[in-house]
Amino acid sequence: IGFYTKGRALDSLSGFYDACAMVEVDEYQNYDKALGALTEAYKCLTKAKMKNQTQQEEKLAALKTRITLMKKFVTARRAYDEDKDEAVKACQVLLEEPELDSAVRVGDVFGFMIEHYAKKEHWKAAYACMEEMRA
Repeated sequence: IGFYTKGRALDSLSGFYDACAMVEVDEYQNYDKALGALTEAYKCLTKAKMKNQTQQEEKLAALKTRITLMKKFVTARRAYDEDKDEAVKACQVLLEEPELDSAVRVGDVFGFMIEHYAKKEHWKAAYACMEEMRA
């Protein structure tokens, strides 16, 4: 991080944080840490002075979309203890997002929902989720 900062390569530092976010999701399924890393990536990219301004704006827009989608999933998971049904509804809405896979693994959303239905012993709903995931 210090290397990129001293070299004023904030666009590269942004890429580093983006890669860290992907590792947190892929290896540890830790969306809270991944969200923090994506937020840092966004901050770095806003401060960066890239030669191609259009490319920078596109990257910022893509990061913002990913942050928004990931934040929705993190919020749904956190809200689960307070209102289980509302958290599952939020996940169902999230699954309709066209760019969801760029930020959140679809299997993780389905897994969250399947786990919910299994805890409530709603086996048909859990099975329906599994079938939808396979489709």
